[in-house]
Amino acid sequence: MRHLKFLLLTPILLLLMVSAGNAQIVFQLKDKETKEPLVGAVAYNTSKTFQAVSDNLGKVKMGTFKKGDTIFFQFLGYKTFSLALATAKPGLNEILMEEDIIETNEVVLVANRLPEKREDLPQQIEIISARDIALKNVPTSADILSSTGKVFVQKSQLGGGSPVLRGLEANRVLIVVDGVRMNNAIYRGGHLQNVITLDPNIQDRVEVLFGSSSVIYGSDALGGVMHFYSKNPTFDLPLQVNAMTRYASVNNEFTNHLDFNLGFKNVASLTSITYAQFGDLRSGANSNFIDGFRWELPVYAGRENNTDIAIQNPDPLLQRNTGYNQLDLTQKFRIKSGENTEHTLNLQYSTSSDIPRYDRLSIIQSDGTPESAEWRYGPQKRLMTSYRLQQTSKTRFYNEMNLTLSYQNIEESRIDRKFGRSRLRTRTESLNILGLNIDWQKSLNIGALGKKTQLNYGIEFYHNEVTSFNREEDVLTGAIRTSNDAVDPAETRYPQGGSQMRFLGVYVNVKNHFNDWLIGSAGIRMNANALEADFGNNPLNLPVDEVNKRTKGVTGSLGLVVKLPQKWRLAISYSSGFRTPNVDDIGKIFDSGDGIVRVPNVNLQPERTHNLDVSLFKSFWDDRVQVEFTGYYIWLQDMLRISNTTFNGQDSLFFDDQLSQVQHNSNIGLGVIYGAFASIRAEFTRNILLFSSLSWTKGEDRTVGASSRNLDHIPPAFGQTSIQFKLKRMRHEVFSNYHYWKFWSEYSGAGIDRPQFAVPGKGMPAWVTFNYRVSYNLHPMLTLQLAVENILDTHYRLFATGLNAPGRNFIVSLRGKF
Repeated sequence: MRHLKFLLLTPILLLLMVSAGNAQIVFQLKDKETKEPLVGAVAYNTSKTFQAVSDNLGKVKMGTFKKGDTIFFQFLGYKTFSLALATAKPGLNEILMEEDIIETNEVVLVANRLPEKREDLPQQIEIISARDIALKNVPTSADILSSTGKVFVQKSQLGGGSPVLRGLEANRVLIVVDGVRMNNAIYRGGHLQNVITLDPNIQDRVEVLFGSSSVIYGSDALGGVMHFYSKNPTFDLPLQVNAMTRYASVNNEFTNHLDFNLGFKNVASLTSITYAQFGDLRSGANSNFIDGFRWELPVYAGRENNTDIAIQNPDPLLQRNTGYNQLDLTQKFRIKSGENTEHTLNLQYSTSSDIPRYDRLSIIQSDGTPESAEWRYGPQKRLMTSYRLQQTSKTRFYNEMNLTLSYQNIEESRIDRKFGRSRLRTRTESLNILGLNIDWQKSLNIGALGKKTQLNYGIEFYHNEVTSFNREEDVLTGAIRTSNDAVDPAETRYPQGGSQMRFLGVYVNVKNHFNDWLIGSAGIRMNANALEADFGNNPLNLPVDEVNKRTKGVTGSLGLVVKLPQKWRLAISYSSGFRTPNVDDIGKIFDSGDGIVRVPNVNLQPERTHNLDVSLFKSFWDDRVQVEFTGYYIWLQDMLRISNTTFNGQDSLFFDDQLSQVQHNSNIGLGVIYGAFASIRAEFTRNILLFSSLSWTKGEDRTVGASSRNLDHIPPAFGQTSIQFKLKRMRHEVFSNYHYWKFWSEYSGAGIDRPQFAVPGKGMPAWVTFNYRVSYNLHPMLTLQLAVENILDTHYRLFATGLNAPGRNFIVSLRGKF
């Protein structure tokens, strides 16, 4: 019996011995401080014949390898870790990776639409990583931008956010998502809120390029480009789930987010859903110590027995009619069809409830009643589908190619009714947009220039179709009038018979490393644009029935980067920019809310800029301290300005039941914008970090006969200072946001800056807030976040904003990764 047991146990013991002798090497990647698994990190050997991605436990299983191989581990926001494979033991090996708080060799995509080292580019660029977005824990993508302290964001309502780059805003800055331009034929020149249709919880990174970028991006990129990159599905990651829930007290916000990744060897899928609900926003209770003026809402509109009434607001600091909700969905598929070829299908959908236009609803008439009984945006809908082909194989014509084919469907509406009036107007705009972008990159050997010459070239085409509709209902009688009526149709916001707009651009950009310390670049773009509009059966009897307009133009850029001794770096760049007048500029009919009606002008020409940037960078103490200074000067030509005009020989007409002065856009604007940006990033110790920045902009209107010498959209000086402390599983941050005065004498006379919402005769007071947030890793897969914003509960407003800033705000959030 004993011999029988021995015979049975012998094969098992031999199998265990063989298994132990050939145990597979497994690496588990963790954050050095929190011990949190790093999911989606990349591991590869020196020759890159082996490459793998860490799973949802941070584990990487090694495949076949050569004796003496070195393995490299990379993860965004962390220092690259290398290990001689011979030193690894069979079984599990723990790799602790250290955060790279001050990244010195970042790769950016926004400058030329393909990867490049940040230090080789002459432009000012801000990179916001997924880690930064999660730590800042903001509710919207507009807040992602403003949370950097380097981008000013204007808000007319809680469901809003209009970024300003170097004093240029709305249709003079460009928003791009995953290589697809969001700017469309009806982006207006005032304030926009379209950026909030991007889900902040699915963004992998956001790159902001300051200054004109028309050579690479075409029309609208006068002030800069904001490129949002959503997360991509990850191969070889069987299942990873991310979940987040957040509550904010200042507006009773509840946000819930869930995304999950299914990744196999050559196919991967990423699914994301976010639902956010925002209540009415509360203002700060304590007067601003710089200026004690308070913006309170004494009454708000209500309706009783079919009659509009003014309801006393029992809590004047509560901004009634600001809440809304929003749903964001994303589905991406990624397929690898060869060693150097990938396909990505990207579907994004965003919709919201009605979004109240608080600034309009808060205007109180001389008799103590609200000016508007109803004023809101209808559901803001954005559908985007895109297909991307990426090839990295070396060919005669390129080393890397990206092709993006896209379709967008946009719907937005405006719903308004004046207090005491019975007409409820709903104006709806629908857009269908087709787009094609192809970008190539090629490394060249051009004689005396050497082997470090890089050629970027590409083509871009977009086609916009706009449909405008108006429905007017008498809330007392139920009578309905629409823009489709054959007799006495209701007027639409844009041309009644529809409109189309096409953009075509071809660009070439060359960058050359003359030596180790000198890099030069030059680019040129040719553009052709077309706009067609049919005003149809317009009730105003416009003097023009249709528009058929063609414009062409050429833009260029030059750049120089000089890497000086002692880790100084000098960057100089020149660029010209342009913006083609769109359907909103040429064909819009609307009431600006102050007894003025704006009518179409079909003779508009493109706006143009010339830009000069000079930047100086310095690194100290092994790159632990970095200082940056940028100065810029922008010449504005043929800028669209609002001017008085006549309509059928009259300087005023009855519009929306009132006699209104007639105005239109015209290319009479001349001006300059100049400013400076300074920042410092310092790592005093491994656990104590300092970030501080300040932006200053000045704009001068040099238009002949201008009523003001000041340009609109120019924010006051603003900035942010932050100190971070890392303590084992906790990360603390104390930060302050601050804005300087925008004095009354600095306001533009155009009205875009909303002087009626400032302190009468003074302007918009300076302000400062103090804030605190902390992240605590309860478990490697679970993180608790707490924050207190506007700790002093200061009562203030941002420049050009008709909405009070949030008061003291307590935020609690829980994030899980499984």
